[in-house]
Amino acid sequence: DKFATLTGLLLTIGMSGEILGEAPLLALINNIGWRPSLFLLSLVGCILAIILFWLLPKNAQIKRTKSSRLNDLSTIIKHKHFWLIAIYGMLRFSPFILFVTYWGPKLIPTIHTLEPMQAATASGMLPFGFAIGATIWGRISDRSGKRLPVLLISNLLEILLWLCICWQWSYISLNCLVILLGFSISGF
Repeated sequence: DKFATLTGLLLTIGMSGEILGEAPLLALINNIGWRPSLFLLSLVGCILAIILFWLLPKNAQIKRTKSSRLNDLSTIIKHKHFWLIAIYGMLRFSPFILFVTYWGPKLIPTIHTLEPMQAATASGMLPFGFAIGATIWGRISDRSGKRLPVLLISNLLEILLWLCICWQWSYISLNCLVILLGFSISGF
């Protein structure tokens, strides 16, 4: 009964890396250089790995045979809804990833005549909106007990907002629009 909410929370936590990977990373690289930035990020990763190794329980593994895992996988792959959900998720999430990593930093300065740092900030607002919306959409879906209305409303809102980004907006309006776009995409 809380599946969508917990999935949304998981996506929110996952977006924190994406949020910190745009403008903050660019600012760090501009201030201390790319090599020290890479070293600092790898150091943080090693510290997190040590903390997780220390905190996670040692005997929490479930004993499963290789054949039972293959049977579970074949059952999932043979189910027609699996493929529909996978294609739907791909079609909803691919533009998000492409915009944040490729289109946004190149498209935003072209259309909106912004500096690269402003474009990176605006592009970074998409994961921020996604992080906010994922848990909210999940909560709405769990409360209503229905998934389809959430998917339809978020789809329609997303299409409208993608079209709106093509017009020239002020910097603040663009950031708000991109946050709303991220919010709508997280409805998947």
